Amino acid sequence: MIEPGPDRPRAGLRRRLVGAFLLVTILPLILFSTAVAVLFEQGLERATRDRLDSSLAAVPPTTCPPSVPATTTACWTRSPGGASCPSWS
Repeated sequence: MIEPGPDRPRAGLRRRLVGAFLLVTILPLILFSTAVAVLFEQGLERATRDRLDSSLAAVPPTTCPPSVPATTTACWTRSPGGASCPSWS
């Protein structure tokens, strides 16, 4: 067993100082990287949505499958939730 000596109190202080240093330096890095990841994910989501919307807009309305009734003027319709199509069965 290690006997307490004159170096023992300094070791406790050193440990607390290192812990405080790590907390002060690493916590902001974790918060910053989380914020960057969230913003990056939102940007990718927005870009994907815009790309899909532009692709949907490029599809001519006459590309309906043969099973869609002739009275349907356009197979693909735009809705707030995305694209929808009548039943293809």
